[in-house]
Amino acid sequence: MATTPQVNGTPAEYNTGFFSSPADLTNAANLANATVQSIDSVASSTTSAPATWATQWAAFKALWDTFYTNSFTAGELHVYRLWLTSDLEGQLVEFEAQIATWGAQAQQYGATVPGGVPQVQSNALPDWFPSAGTVVAVGIIVLATIVAWKVL
Repeated sequence: MATTPQVNGTPAEYNTGFFSSPADLTNAANLANATVQSIDSVASSTTSAPATWATQWAAFKALWDTFYTNSFTAGELHVYRLWLTSDLEGQLVEFEAQIATWGAQAQQYGATVPGGVPQVQSNALPDWFPSAGTVVAVGIIVLATIVAWKVL
């Protein structure tokens, strides 16, 4: 079972999901990067891991390093621009899920990940929440009703 690392005595968690600011994403990416570095520091001690595990981990880490470097190390304005023009949050959430899986695998294979592996917190909309198309359709119907009522 993965443990939640502590930051200044309080549990750390990824802060991504339904809505996150560029600062939230940067904080989550920094936490995810620290977790990747922790997993990498113990990857060689996964004694019961299949022979291909370390190679696959190295390939994933290279992808993460590229994403993290290109997205979060060039300053706040760069993160803000990516936040506005790309699916930065979606990419980060996907990486976080993969990092949690890699951390859990490392622990299953006998490694102790320093600080543990944070659990990905889902802040997604509940299943009962209507889709965007439904909201738009209802809005158009309400607007048409108001216009018709005012005109007639």
